[in-house]
Amino acid sequence: TYGSSYSVESPVITGYTADKLTVSGSMPDSDVTVDVTYTANTRTLTINYKYADGSEAKPTHTESLTYGSSYSVESPVITGYTADKLTVSGNMPDNDVTVDVTYTANEYTVTFNSNGGSKVASQTVKYNDKAKEPPAPTKSGYTFAGWYTEEQLTNTYDFGTLVTKDITLYAKWNTNYVPYYPPVPPTVKIEDDDALGLNTTDHFAYIVGYGN
Repeated sequence: TYGSSYSVESPVITGYTADKLTVSGSMPDSDVTVDVTYTANTRTLTINYKYADGSEAKPTHTESLTYGSSYSVESPVITGYTADKLTVSGNMPDNDVTVDVTYTANEYTVTFNSNGGSKVASQTVKYNDKAKEPPAPTKSGYTFAGWYTEEQLTNTYDFGTLVTKDITLYAKWNTNYVPYYPPVPPTVKIEDDDALGLNTTDHFAYIVGYGN
C-alpha cells in the first residue's frame, strides 16, 4: 500500500555478487520496478613451479579469472626434468586456487660394453649427476686400458662428466706380450747318425728353430 516500507534481500547466487544486496524503500503512489544485476566473482589462480627439494624451478604463475571460466596453463619445459603436471586446467570455482607443479630429475642409463671382457653392470644416473667408475673388467690375455665414448676407441671417458642422456662406454684392451720363443731353449736329444751327421751344430740349430 502507498507509504508502506519494503526491504527485500537479493537472493544469493554462488559465484556471483549482486549490485544491490537489499532492495528497500517506501512505496510511492506508483508501481516500482528495480533491476538487480549479478556479476561473476573474480578469483586468483596461482601455480607454483618447484623442484623435488622444494626450491623454485620457475617463477610463480598468477592470473585473475572469473567464476566458472575455464583455464589451461602448460607447465614450462625445463631441460633434464619432467613435471608431474604437464598442463594445469579446470574451471574456476568461487575461491582462489593454488596448484603446485613438481619437477623431478630425469634418469639416464650408462651402459658398459666390455668388448669381450667380464660383464660390467649398467648404472642409472640422474640428470646432471656423475656416473661412478666401475671396477676394471678382466679379459684373458689382455690388460684393461680404460673406457671410451665410441666404438672406435678414440676419446677416453671422463667420469667427472655430468650425465645428460643415455650413453654407452666401450672398454679398450691392450694385448699382453707373449714371447714367440721360450726364454730357455728346450733340450733336444737326437741320436747320432754318422751318415747324416744330424748332431753337427748347424743341423741341431735348424731342428730346434722349427718345432713342428
